[in-house]
Amino acid sequence: MGLIGCGYLGFNYLREKNRKYYNVGNPKEPTIVELLLWNLKRKPETWNWINSEYKKPVENSKNGIVLTFINHSTVLIQINGINILTDPIYRENVYPFYRRAKRHRNPAIKLEDLPKIDLILVSHSHSDHFDIDAINYLIDKFNSTVIIPSGNCFHLKNKSCKELGWWQSINFGSNFEIVAVPAQHNSFNHYFDINDSLWAGYIIKYNNKIIYFAGDTGFSNLFQQIKEKFGNIDIAMLPIAPSEPELTRVYHLNPYDAMKAHNILKPEVSFAIHFGIFPQGNDMQFQAESEFDYLIHQNQITNFITPDFSVNYKYDL
Repeated sequence: MGLIGCGYLGFNYLREKNRKYYNVGNPKEPTIVELLLWNLKRKPETWNWINSEYKKPVENSKNGIVLTFINHSTVLIQINGINILTDPIYRENVYPFYRRAKRHRNPAIKLEDLPKIDLILVSHSHSDHFDIDAINYLIDKFNSTVIIPSGNCFHLKNKSCKELGWWQSINFGSNFEIVAVPAQHNSFNHYFDINDSLWAGYIIKYNNKIIYFAGDTGFSNLFQQIKEKFGNIDIAMLPIAPSEPELTRVYHLNPYDAMKAHNILKPEVSFAIHFGIFPQGNDMQFQAESEFDYLIHQNQITNFITPDFSVNYKYDL
């Protein structure tokens, strides 16, 4: 799968004079002091290990779309023989804001068992979304192309990495396009690089089908913007955790906000992501899933699902 060209769709993200990226619309974000105090005072809930067997992936999907939920925000998307992997995470520990969060379930598919990965979509630089070792392994094994928001390629093997700003796109042939779209979040690997790189979601356009991967984002009018720009969305992948604390809700969709986003986007089907692997926020182990299930049943929503790990969900092209 070769890179054909990069089309520019507009410019909507902002940078300050000190070259930091920031969220559009001036949402109320916690200060570094507030985050540090919360982190020092929080009492993490106990999460237990979940035993699960590794599964083998579908090798090729030439007659439709197959989605396989691997873990956290890692989804294997197979479209007519093209294999796309979102936010690959295979590490045992992640470090959300200077504290270790340990994995509590294996990925559904081993890294070495993945089929040939043509394209990797990375939403931002946080350690629970950006597993540099796993991505470089896939680059070496498959010569995968990596699409990543601006300011992140220096972490990877540059020849295989393409940066996009919001509303920028890359075409692979005449019928396959990736568009970076806004998200409300932040970025850092340590204190000294906060918001030095951009964060984003992605639209995958294949023929007349549109798939939306939200990455990691809080609720804002960005969902209305995406709906207005792209119209009918076939599949949306939306995070549902953490539920708590309220302090970080500006950066994350909780189950209630995920349902609001789903109602705005009106996709044929939505997939819940970003749950069940690493302790997040103040959440108990199954808190987000339980709250989400309650909400969708109360509101009689049948096309927003919590995907089972390693199950292949198939849709017609």
